[in-house]
Amino acid sequence: MKQLLEVAVPEKIWWDLRRRFLASAPLEDGAFLTASWAPPILTIKAVVEPRLDGWDWQAETSLKPSTAYLNRAAAQAQSSGLVAVFVHTHPMGWAEFSGADEWAHEAWAPFFQRNSEHGCFASLVWGMGRWSASIWTPSGRLDSKEVRVNG
Repeated sequence: MKQLLEVAVPEKIWWDLRRRFLASAPLEDGAFLTASWAPPILTIKAVVEPRLDGWDWQAETSLKPSTAYLNRAAAQAQSSGLVAVFVHTHPMGWAEFSGADEWAHEAWAPFFQRNSEHGCFASLVWGMGRWSASIWTPSGRLDSKEVRVNG
């Protein structure tokens, strides 16, 4: 039986992200997060804020983080011994990774894995009130459809 990823999000981080994501709709929005990794549980620890240089573009069906934001997220995760996590919304669609998302994962995962003491990178997508999540580890990819908000 394949092991599934479990994702735990502290309540305060969840509500702050949710508020921001709903305010941005119908545009996609997102953020990098840091998380601890104790297989199979990924526990979100903090938000790496996008700041003004966070996005190269933001539209209803696409979101592209800037190289500066990618580097800042990797550095923050690495310096704290945590995993970099990209979270974004699909406000007009399902909580499934799109083809563009999968392309970005393939491009970003090696960079974040090289710059993580855990050798990991994770991604979450939120749409229609549901989640999908994946983590890339040295031994492969784990997926989940469940994200637990804990207070």
